[in-house]
Amino acid sequence: MDKIFTDKEILKCPFCGKGEIEITKTSEYYTTKYARAFGKIKRIPLLHPEKIRVHNACPVCKKSKNEIKEAIKKGKKPITHEDRLRLWKKRGLPLVLGSK
Repeated sequence: MDKIFTDKEILKCPFCGKGEIEITKTSEYYTTKYARAFGKIKRIPLLHPEKIRVHNACPVCKKSKNEIKEAIKKGKKPITHEDRLRLWKKRGLPLVLGSK
């Protein structure tokens, strides 16, 4: 079975890029589970995925731990409402829906 590796890192905030965020990454690892049935025992390997734990919120932009964790996992910032409207206008989509 693999060893469990944990790394403590200090990253810049993915939203503002100014605040420092302390995180702990745990690598993925295997463990063994035992299943018993009909007097027999079988070992089943289990894969535990990589875990990211955020220890503090951003002191500059005040984003929560959960928002920072999702941004680190997905790797991109969420789009703002104004940016979304601008993209829709650029594509030619109607912004006001109504009946005439």
